[in-house]
Amino acid sequence: MAMMAPLENVAANAVPVQPDIWIKRFPQLEPVLSGLGDRGRYDVYETTKLETWSKGRVAIVGDSAHAMPPTLAQGAGCAMMNALGLAVALDEHESVEEALKHWEERERPLTDHTRRRAAGRHTAAGQRHGLG
Repeated sequence: MAMMAPLENVAANAVPVQPDIWIKRFPQLEPVLSGLGDRGRYDVYETTKLETWSKGRVAIVGDSAHAMPPTLAQGAGCAMMNALGLAVALDEHESVEEALKHWEERERPLTDHTRRRAAGRHTAAGQRHGLG
């Protein structure tokens, strides 16, 4: 089970998990939350925003280029679409460098938008449930 809370909420981020805090907001999960014991751990979501996804004739895709929280479940989808877009760009252009430039111009806006929305959703979810 993955539970999310803003960094500022020290009690909700405590390990071992403090079940009462979570049960108050999610009473239907009481049987599971009460049984966690000391099995919880704390991880911080990381995002990646690079200035460019390529240099010369080399490009990166996926989490290397645009790691995002899993809140929208779009990281792998963006990676696959970016890879497909890269293949199309390479087919459309004479030089690899030109293809990479046009590929990033085409793919980057939607991927960056998705990454920002996923990060915002993470913050909003914690606030909506009184955990922030």
